[in-house]
Amino acid sequence: MGHLLVEGLLGVVWVFLLLGAAFQPVQAGDFALVADLHNGTIYGGSMGRGLADIAPLPLNDVKRPVAVDYDPIDRMVYWSDLASLPSPRISRAHLNGSSQMIVVDQLHLPDGLALDVEARMMYWTDGIIGYIGRVRMDGTGGRETIVDGLDKPRTIIIDHENGFIYWTDWGNSSKIERADLDGSNRMTLVSDDLVWPNGVVKDGDKLYWCDANLDKIERSDLSGNNRELLIDLTSYSNIHPFDLAVYGDYVYWTDWGYVTLIRVHTSGVGAQNYGPHTFQQSGGLHIEKEPNYCDSTPCHNGATCVDVINGFSCICPAGYQGLTCFEDPCGSGPCANGATCTILPTSGFNCQCPSGYAGPTCMMVVHCVVSLDPSDVLMVTSGQRDVYLPGESVTFACPDGYQFGGSATRFCQSDFTWSGQPAECIQEDPCGSRPCANGATCTILPTGGFNCQCPSGYAGPTCMMDRCNSGPCLNGGTCTSVQGGFTCHCLAGYDGDTCSIVIGCLPPITSTHVTLVESDIALFQAGEVATFMCDSGYAVTGSTNDQSATRVCLSGGTWSGEPVSCSPTSPNPTPPVIGCLPPITSNHVTLVESDVALFQAGEVATFMCDRGYAVTGSRSDQSATRVCLSGGTWSGDQVLCSLTSPNPTPAPPEKSYVSAIAGGGCGLAFLILVLFGVLVVMKRRRIRNGDRTVRVPVNMDLIVAGKTNYGEAHHGSDNPTHIYETSVCQSWQAHGNPPPPPHVSAPDPIYMDVSDYDTSLVSKI
Repeated sequence: MGHLLVEGLLGVVWVFLLLGAAFQPVQAGDFALVADLHNGTIYGGSMGRGLADIAPLPLNDVKRPVAVDYDPIDRMVYWSDLASLPSPRISRAHLNGSSQMIVVDQLHLPDGLALDVEARMMYWTDGIIGYIGRVRMDGTGGRETIVDGLDKPRTIIIDHENGFIYWTDWGNSSKIERADLDGSNRMTLVSDDLVWPNGVVKDGDKLYWCDANLDKIERSDLSGNNRELLIDLTSYSNIHPFDLAVYGDYVYWTDWGYVTLIRVHTSGVGAQNYGPHTFQQSGGLHIEKEPNYCDSTPCHNGATCVDVINGFSCICPAGYQGLTCFEDPCGSGPCANGATCTILPTSGFNCQCPSGYAGPTCMMVVHCVVSLDPSDVLMVTSGQRDVYLPGESVTFACPDGYQFGGSATRFCQSDFTWSGQPAECIQEDPCGSRPCANGATCTILPTGGFNCQCPSGYAGPTCMMDRCNSGPCLNGGTCTSVQGGFTCHCLAGYDGDTCSIVIGCLPPITSTHVTLVESDIALFQAGEVATFMCDSGYAVTGSTNDQSATRVCLSGGTWSGEPVSCSPTSPNPTPPVIGCLPPITSNHVTLVESDVALFQAGEVATFMCDRGYAVTGSRSDQSATRVCLSGGTWSGDQVLCSLTSPNPTPAPPEKSYVSAIAGGGCGLAFLILVLFGVLVVMKRRRIRNGDRTVRVPVNMDLIVAGKTNYGEAHHGSDNPTHIYETSVCQSWQAHGNPPPPPHVSAPDPIYMDVSDYDTSLVSKI
């Protein structure tokens, strides 16, 4: 059986017994956990009560527990069991026995157990296999062996702060060892004068251990140096120290030969029994130190704070509740319908209900209520209030546009219902007057009034507004009304919803002495080229003597390069000639001064109509004049000639003609080109003679007579038409289109009228 601590022959007996209620984990504060190998129990007791409340934890299927530890985060106790079936194992559970589970099993002799709470890892020793293993504290993941090749490892502890594990080994070569948390850097701290080193514990910078064979408790620093004896137990009978814990100024230990815990001051004096007679074979010991959570005064309104495991408990005074007694029972507004809440002297609250309500929280309706739908237009015209008691009345009415139905005045009856028929407002038809114009659809709104659904192209409350009336389309765009708006049909070169986006380039602005050749183009497309010419005596700025430059219209509507400017090529450049170019003539009109290249301001140009034609707008005038104005333009309108007789006679020979005659004995045909000796009568094509190229009128042919070589006529710059005569006989040929002029034959002379052509543009070959 167990014993009390008796020292030598003096018979001094130290007994520490306290009687009290059973151990309640939630109220324990600092507490001790003790494993009893003999009766298969793990005990818990409050240190603040001297273990007077020590009691078994309600755990299941515990056979022979040895090591014990505690996790303050999950609030769970861990223990190793040497006799559990089918194999030794380590389990865990809450102090109240809930959530019990196996963490690791299939072990052999798990004498030691320790938790690294910060890293959430569990370590154990196996005295048969001789290794130290670890696994996650919840048992997940794989287990690993971090130290092997041991003899008989027993107790193990964790020093997370310094990153070490310590363990005892009482095999053939007893020792106390240390390694890193991962098992590396293993080293022996104490190896001499040891036999059965059982429990080991760290307190600050000290390491304590007990030897069950030499019956003593010793300590050293954390490197095994400065070793000293704390207490020699050889004078005590039946001593067998097993496990250690340091709490306050005392070292506590379990002993197989004693029914209580034993403690001694850290000075080594004053050994005494601690706690009631409880144990049959006490083994593993763990003392959990908790902060005093009541030090922060968490309880309010005069409540009493009680320190419990991992927290505190507040005993609230009357009228308050909640975890910290901070909650006012009236704070949550438990009383409804405007009732007044009062805190009762004992606990809880009382609701003082207003008229028309009753019940603990004044939720019971004892009146009549007028409930109006927010979307309803029914109006209360008299007697309006929140509640109506029996005998009180209310009167209803409807707004304009509605007809009233039901009872206009109703009374609250004793059973809290209303007399008469429910009042209602019936909407009149606002679409009867056909307020929507232009074929729009009229719809009655639920709240009264109407809505017009406008057809395409119209808008406004009654669809009177044409969306195109405001002229939204710019730059000549055409507006078309569509459903919900309008559409703009843009002219070429413009884009966008309102045709405001230019998708080409406007003609570039020219400076002094610069002329845009393509001045007749209103909008250049992307990629098109604008050509600039400098006045005589000027050249493109930045060049030596270039008199022309080009710019390309870019896709963004801008021009490439910088604006073209012209600078004088000599100190006193010749000023540009100001005057009028020869006016354009139409069919049957001849410019008499066709040899004038540039008319000066004030000079007169004379126009002659063909025979049988007269100036349009006159009766018989065959001529007209126009004056060159100072701005470089001509006075009046273009001169036109109209037919005066159904069959006009050909023009006289003195006008411009081409003659074809037969000559020589072989009937050689010549085309004599009048004007400058040899004339070319041309269509509106380019005629190339050496380096000279000129433009010629439309619908004319190139005819070369009396020559065996050929000239060239171009529709463009790359499509020449060759016209030539193959012999000096009467036949002639034209290579290309169109065919030769009419009325040409040989050998009799004929005349071909060329008065329709601009003879000023005839070029000599």
